[in-house]
Amino acid sequence: MLLPCEVSLKYFLPALRARVVEELYKLDFSQDEIAKKLGISQAAVSKYINKNYSKKIAKIKESEEIKNLAKEFVENILKNKDVQVDFKKFCELCKKQKLSKNFS
Repeated sequence: MLLPCEVSLKYFLPALRARVVEELYKLDFSQDEIAKKLGISQAAVSKYINKNYSKKIAKIKESEEIKNLAKEFVENILKNKDVQVDFKKFCELCKKQKLSKNFS
């Protein structure tokens, strides 16, 4: 059994990262630049670029909520603003998606 926050970390956060990586890569950021901006490894960036993740993550990545949150995140990166995830918004999206029921 996975708790809701475990589900979020296992599926929702990687889906958001995958979407953000994809958007930054389209804007000609290098893998190293993306890794530094997101605080993840270059290997993780490569994994996201090559779509080396589960079908569940791929499905979540295509949701409008993830697309919108990723767009906001990328806009903040481009403006050199704080790029921390809004945890309140993140948790609300997880609740809305009911990930604990859909992906446990």
